[in-house]
Amino acid sequence: MRNLHLLHQHKITLDNLLKENDEVVASTCIDNETLFGITKNGFLFEISQGSIQRTINLNEIEGITPNTEMLDIQYVVELESLIIISQIDIITYNLSNDHSEITASIEEGIYAMSWSPDQEIVLFATGNGNLLVMSKHFENLAESPIDSIPTTLNISTVGIKNQKPLPEDVQERFINKKLPVHISWRSDGQYFVVNSMDEDGKRWLRVWERNGNLISKSEQLDGVLGNVVHYRPDGSIIGTHYYHPGKKETFVLFFERNGLQHYDFLLEKGMSDVYSLEWNNSSDVLCVTFKSSITNNYHVQLWYRGNYHWYLKQEYIFNENEKPTSVLWDSELSYRLHVYCRDGTYIKYDLCWDHDISKGYTSENPCLTAVINGKSLNLTPLRYAVVPPPLCSDALVFDSAVNSVSFDNSNRFLVQLSDGSIHLFKYNLSTKPPKFGLPPEKIGTIKLENNESRRLITLINENTFCYVPFTLKGSSLCICNIKEDFSCNVTEVSYPEEIIRVEYHSYTGNLFVQGETGALFKMKLTDDIPEELSERFEHPCHWMIPTMLGEEEVVVGLSQKGVLYINSHNVVSNCSSIAVTDQFLLFTTLSHKLRIINLHLSVYDAVDIASSGPSSKYDETFRDLERGARLVCAIPSDLNVILQMPRGNLEGITPKALVLSRIRSLLNGLEYSKAVVATRKYRIDMNLIYDHNPQQFLTNVKRFVEDVNNADYINLFLSTLVNEDVTKNKFSGYHTEGKIIHDEEKPQPVAGTESKINNICNAVREALNGVDKSKFISSILTTYAKHDPPQLDEALSLIREIRNAGQKAESEAALSYLVFLVDVNTLYNIALGMYDFDLVLMVAQKSQKDPKEYLPFIANLKKLEQYYRQYKIDMYLERYEKALENISKAGDEHFDEAIKLIRDKGLFKLGLQLYKSNASKSIIVFEAYGDYLFETKSYHQAAFAYLEAKKYEKAQQAFIESANYQFVFSLTKTLNQSPQDIKKIARTMVNILEREKKIVEASIVCREYLNDTEESILKLVSGHEWQEALRVAVSFNRNDLIETHIKPGVFDYLRLMKEELSENETKLQKYVTRLIELREEKEKQLREQLLLQQHNEGEFGEDMPHNIDALSESSSIQSGMSNYSGVSILSARSTTSSVLSKRQVSRKKKNREKLRKGSPFEELNLVSRIESLIPNKGFILAISNLQQVLIHFGNFEDAKHLQISLERVLNYCKEHAATIEEPFSPPQVENEPTPAVKYPKKVQDITGDTTKWKLNILISE
Repeated sequence: MRNLHLLHQHKITLDNLLKENDEVVASTCIDNETLFGITKNGFLFEISQGSIQRTINLNEIEGITPNTEMLDIQYVVELESLIIISQIDIITYNLSNDHSEITASIEEGIYAMSWSPDQEIVLFATGNGNLLVMSKHFENLAESPIDSIPTTLNISTVGIKNQKPLPEDVQERFINKKLPVHISWRSDGQYFVVNSMDEDGKRWLRVWERNGNLISKSEQLDGVLGNVVHYRPDGSIIGTHYYHPGKKETFVLFFERNGLQHYDFLLEKGMSDVYSLEWNNSSDVLCVTFKSSITNNYHVQLWYRGNYHWYLKQEYIFNENEKPTSVLWDSELSYRLHVYCRDGTYIKYDLCWDHDISKGYTSENPCLTAVINGKSLNLTPLRYAVVPPPLCSDALVFDSAVNSVSFDNSNRFLVQLSDGSIHLFKYNLSTKPPKFGLPPEKIGTIKLENNESRRLITLINENTFCYVPFTLKGSSLCICNIKEDFSCNVTEVSYPEEIIRVEYHSYTGNLFVQGETGALFKMKLTDDIPEELSERFEHPCHWMIPTMLGEEEVVVGLSQKGVLYINSHNVVSNCSSIAVTDQFLLFTTLSHKLRIINLHLSVYDAVDIASSGPSSKYDETFRDLERGARLVCAIPSDLNVILQMPRGNLEGITPKALVLSRIRSLLNGLEYSKAVVATRKYRIDMNLIYDHNPQQFLTNVKRFVEDVNNADYINLFLSTLVNEDVTKNKFSGYHTEGKIIHDEEKPQPVAGTESKINNICNAVREALNGVDKSKFISSILTTYAKHDPPQLDEALSLIREIRNAGQKAESEAALSYLVFLVDVNTLYNIALGMYDFDLVLMVAQKSQKDPKEYLPFIANLKKLEQYYRQYKIDMYLERYEKALENISKAGDEHFDEAIKLIRDKGLFKLGLQLYKSNASKSIIVFEAYGDYLFETKSYHQAAFAYLEAKKYEKAQQAFIESANYQFVFSLTKTLNQSPQDIKKIARTMVNILEREKKIVEASIVCREYLNDTEESILKLVSGHEWQEALRVAVSFNRNDLIETHIKPGVFDYLRLMKEELSENETKLQKYVTRLIELREEKEKQLREQLLLQQHNEGEFGEDMPHNIDALSESSSIQSGMSNYSGVSILSARSTTSSVLSKRQVSRKKKNREKLRKGSPFEELNLVSRIESLIPNKGFILAISNLQQVLIHFGNFEDAKHLQISLERVLNYCKEHAATIEEPFSPPQVENEPTPAVKYPKKVQDITGDTTKWKLNILISE
């Protein structure tokens, strides 16, 4: 579907160089800017930077054979020399020192020369009919007769047909005339083909191996083979031409390497002289130069093959004086063609592929695509018919070949022919098949002063077009206003550099022009001087499209190297094709992706999105494509995108981004019916209909129902609902206005306690009931079934209502639909729970249940009293709360069953509520509740339940277990307990209080209920409650106990604290020192690893990172620990089983917790030990209390020593807090999850406030 566009045309005259009867016979490319050519009479010249730089007369070389014509020239990179051949001599011209010499001479004569692609081998066809194979230093490697016969007989050398005698004119042209030998290499340099004439006057193609071995000879043809040949660079076929005397037609013919004919195409009717045939280096364009037997003009034609059809894409016509004497493709730029003419003119053509499609972003644009096919212009409206090429909807046929086409934004287009004429056409905007407004109507032929070649013809509107004239500089743009007689008023606008692209933006009326350096210019049609934009392309772009991006007018460009630009922003560097619609910029990449960018975005947002990867797996801006697929067009105001595959066929796709955009516009316009159809057709999540704008949907839910007006579509919408916002996950890039907005700015769901599904179901149900309840019964049932939780009882009630209204068939249909939505067994239970046996029977008949089972079951239930029957049903359905409610109404005879139900199912609160009006039953329930709480060890709660049930003994026992001695002894009078019983209870109470660490309370019970002061003080001493012990001893005049119990306890505890403080301080210093050493060793090992990596990979060079902590903590710790421990992955000793017993797991855990030097777990265990040795808040408080009682007893020095020791330990912990608190990664253990980074406890969090405990009188100065 693509055409070749002529972007740039440069012309140089060689009049001063060429003498009489002289012409350029060959040329060679040094790079994409420098060429060297040789004339027949021996003048060498260089073309660079658009002009002739130097000329050399090779006839002045000493020893050159006089009166010989030059034949060919080749640049050899390694020799830095030009190799030139004449009919006798081989001449070397060194470009570095401008030295030329005769390298060799072949007395038999030279017919042709060809260098291998790697320039290691050179071939010469000599005058004695031999083929010389030589090295690049002209050493003879092999020599064979050109007319040799392959040693291995192939199909091409057998079964030769007897040809009819050729007409005289054919013999004169092809047999009697000694035409030159042509040689062509395959691009990999392994094979070459020679087109030569044997002694019998017949021409053959022979394929040779690199070393000079002949492998095949072409099969005999019905016609006469021509003298040109070219091996396609991709190596697939060999091109030549032949004339068929019977058909009197000239064909371009192709052979395979084995000599068999592949296929051909008609070049021209009549016997044409073909002078050259050459593919470009990308193997997609074939250049054929020939003299027409019809017009007697010389033609340079560019052919392209797609979908097994050959298209003539460009044709340049030259007269006899302008005969092309040398035509070649550029060696670096695939679409640059060099042509040398007999009149001394050199022309450089720069071309590119592009699509010619009607413009406009409205739905009226049929996307009429024009495909140039020689004299035929194939037309296809892609909006209505995706016709695969080479077929088309219609075609225009001209007298000359078509060279270019240009559409405007209405319904007109211009066609430029190879003879220079320009024709204006108009097509109808019809949507009726099969032609859809075709064929176009010719309006007229544009009348210009001359029919010279023009390029970049651009139709701006129905009365105006512009073009770049074919001048020596090409730096002006001609704007033409068409008159009624089709003559033109031409206004010429000058530009500072040569023009390579022109595009008109109809939205703003600006004409954009791109210069050869990538500079961008803008002008209105009424302007005389163009405005150069500050934005420019870094490299020239062969494809350019102006468009609006957000509120800004931008120019999108694509360079030949695949770099996509938006203004001066480099977006991606692997782009293969682009297209623009009214809302999107689309482009394909070399990684076979279609990217879709919303044009409502700002420039920076668009560039950011286009240059980034997919944001999620649901990112609709990405789509995978078939390998090599290219954009043809995106249909404006539609969902279709047309792609062309590498083999030439077309495919239409509907990208999700375009579908979402369409749905968005439909929802904004409240066109719910079309939106539902679109989501259904293109498989878009229907949650989008609500999530697009929740408030808008709920406000217009009645309109939604009326517009859709289809129960099936509404049911489909309801059934797909989920309790999540799809615009935040699945369509996270979706936005309501086409611009990027943050999550907090997106339309929020309606506030309320109900979920999204419930909100929608309730709103839609209300609307359905209001519009037509009978019509939308199935949709109403769907709202009940979809509700969370499902309101199946409501759904069955609706069915019952329909049945009771006498609509039996409707109720059966409704029930069948509900069974389709919900499991029938679930419906059976719901119907049973509604206590409606007729409804139960209806549902049961829809199920697979056996009537022998459910009919007796229902019959037995019908025999029971109402509330007891409902109780039985609720118990069957495991609805225990309803069962309790029903049995509470069934009578006193069922109270025992109610109590059992309360006990079994823990329904105490409901039971208390149901029986609160009945005191006797309420007491029983309270007692049962107390028993339940006591069994679950909620003794405190059980005690009060027993009190409410008047069960005082049980209440006292519960209070005892809850260690509430106050209530225990307050109930002794209520229970009339004896003193002995009270003492017994007191002893039990003391044990329980001690177990609960309530030492002071245990001491009180000893004194008040056991009358044992000494035991009371012993309890206080054991609990280190020194101050309370002193108070009690003094209060009860037992000073003797101070000496016998309290003081010894204090001093024993002092000795213990001193030892513990000393031991903890020693261990702390030891463990912290070892922790510091361990981490230093690990850091050292990590540095060694990094140095080794630097040595092996050169990752850091001389800049060695000094901050090791900046590296990943987990990786550094893991790496260091692995090396330290000598293993890469830590594991226990290998076992044959992966399943470990509890004993093995416990043993492994204990082994890990052992503190061993060099163990992988050493750091973890060190930190754990240090944390346990840091004085905590309880320990510090115990020291503080001990200090105070020591001062009371006059032991000032001991108290001071205790404070100093504790303060020393605390200060040490603070000094090394950074080391202790440093995070680290525990080692990885085999078959266990990767452990998280360990963050040790903060020292201050363990010790608390370390200032309040101190006594100032003990602080040393």
